[in-house]
Amino acid sequence: MREFFRRVRVLQSYNAFFRGSVKHFQERIYNRVDLPVDVTLEKVFERIDSNKVFLKIDIEGCEYRIIEDIGRFAGRISGMVIEFHDIGPLRLVFNAAIARLQNFFEIVHLHANNYGGLAADGVPEVLEVTFAKKPLQGPAKRRTELPLPGSDAPNDARRADYKMRFCF
Repeated sequence: MREFFRRVRVLQSYNAFFRGSVKHFQERIYNRVDLPVDVTLEKVFERIDSNKVFLKIDIEGCEYRIIEDIGRFAGRISGMVIEFHDIGPLRLVFNAAIARLQNFFEIVHLHANNYGGLAADGVPEVLEVTFAKKPLQGPAKRRTELPLPGSDAPNDARRADYKMRFCF
């Protein structure tokens, strides 16, 4: 019964968000059209009449395929959150994607998805990275420890959040 009410709340939240001029296109953003549900980032931006777009990208491994296209539309993107998957086996691809995006955006937050495991070197296999358009207003304070209490929450509530520590 609890699961039923959770699903009702999700549906209510979905319906509340997609009111008025907000539209949901049930498509997979990809670097090419292979399936009837596929759409390119170029097609997405053809539909949008704004230069202040915020992207939420969680496309289960396909995020790496659209990094170059994000660079092409960076002038219209104010910020984004990208969930990067398979960071361990795709470390070189992940590092190249981050380097490419940092030409246009600053990383303003990271959150380790505790639903995914850890790579052999202890880095989370799934990272949620929040970017803001460059330039930021003044120098940003760098955090040395994550997650942020009160802001971050574990993806899997039954497990503790992964803790990260950075040295600058």
